Amino acid sequence: MKRYRVVITPLAADNLREAYRWLKSENPLYAARWLQGVKEAILDLGVMPESHPLAPESAVLDGEI
Repeated sequence: MKRYRVVITPLAADNLREAYRWLKSENPLYAARWLQGVKEAILDLGVMPESHPLAPESAVLDGEI
């Protein structure tokens, strides 16, 4: 099975950390499940990249996101 490299930009990582911190302050139990779901989705992209839609920004950039 072909594996793809998933690149998380520093800005995206910062946004994820910020979202997690906010969610943890609002709902600590759900925050852990949310973060686990994000991790699973990212790992899935490495195996099945077409299982998730392209980001809208892909239309104006040089590559698929």
